[in-house]
Amino acid sequence: PTNTTTTIDVEAGVNYITSSSNTTLSLVNGTQVGQINTFICIEAISIPVTVTPDTPLGYTSFQFNNQGDSVTLMWTSEGWSITSHYRTNISKLEQAGVLEGSKMMINTKKLGYSTMAYIGVYLDKAMNNPSAVRALQEIPEVLECHYTTGNWSILIKVLCKNNEHLMQILNNHIQRIEGISRTETFISLNQQIDRQISL
Repeated sequence: PTNTTTTIDVEAGVNYITSSSNTTLSLVNGTQVGQINTFICIEAISIPVTVTPDTPLGYTSFQFNNQGDSVTLMWTSEGWSITSHYRTNISKLEQAGVLEGSKMMINTKKLGYSTMAYIGVYLDKAMNNPSAVRALQEIPEVLECHYTTGNWSILIKVLCKNNEHLMQILNNHIQRIEGISRTETFISLNQQIDRQISL
């Protein structure tokens, strides 16, 4: 593919991405609300092809990397809205079990939760682990629970509204669980890295 920009004729309805397509494409505005435009990559391509609508809605551009990738858009009064986006590489990863669905991310700060803490839990006996974990699971603020090596028996991650809320969770819930002898709390001041393993 050549590194030039081409304006796509939206009247065509379906646009095919091939190995000879330019690497940068520009989609002009639609002529009427409800107009549909579909892009389909029908050949293997060596260089990704990027399509940038003149008036995108909620995104800046979309990219084709593999044969079978497709995008369908609808023209609205505010711009081109993506109605479906199929990525063959994502489908292959799902079939291989590398990707397991998707989830919505909650902005917890908007809900007033700003104190993140990690709590090391000491158990009287290792045999108390199952019952303690069941009790911890009943506390909504407990987000994660790990059975660990080292000094603690369990390491949990909790999210609270503030320090006072954290103290209430510790004193009135966690430390009252049968089998828990004591806890050690570490408050996170700032989460500086948040990522998954790269594919």
